[in-house]
Amino acid sequence: MKLISVVSLLLLLMAPSAMAGLVSLDINKLTTYDWAADEAVVGGNLSFLIDEAVADTDIAPNQGRYYDAIKGGTFKNFQTGETYLFDLDTQNCIDILTFDSLYSDVNLKGYLKNEHGKSVFFEIGMRFVSKADDYLHSLKNNPKVLGSSVLFNLFEEWDHFQGYDPENVSVKPINEVSEPAPLFLLLIGVGTLALRKKRDLSLQ
Repeated sequence: MKLISVVSLLLLLMAPSAMAGLVSLDINKLTTYDWAADEAVVGGNLSFLIDEAVADTDIAPNQGRYYDAIKGGTFKNFQTGETYLFDLDTQNCIDILTFDSLYSDVNLKGYLKNEHGKSVFFEIGMRFVSKADDYLHSLKNNPKVLGSSVLFNLFEEWDHFQGYDPENVSVKPINEVSEPAPLFLLLIGVGTLALRKKRDLSLQ
């Protein structure tokens, strides 16, 4: 009976309606400079899970700031072969600054944990053509990033990456991610929804 209940809960949480608010940000084929080869090379791929239901702190009329809106993610470093996982035990932040409804600068800050368990601070900057609203809702519409505007810095390890091709950046609702979707996004999404459901029940 317990197994049936657990399976039923998972199916409920995985329904498209329950996935509302969870957004997948994928940045592929980031480039970096190989000093030994003296040329730019493909450096890695990034994937993040964002909860757009997180409230804006309203720091300015044209700027949104969202604390702990990043719920999970990975970075695959092609140069070292390492896979970094998003550090859920640290605070993260997303800033969105709009300019006259023409474009928006999006900045993500947080920590990635390497395979040795060390947390490394990262920062990602992007510029989108479409305007973002006060609740991250526009991220669901897969806004187009301007070419060469993606900058990814992995501090302490002095790794710097850049994205040149807008086609390599996608932002979509998690229930619209093309198959096969990354398993970690599904698992993190289910966990996030379960915590959200538990919190809502405790407030009743």
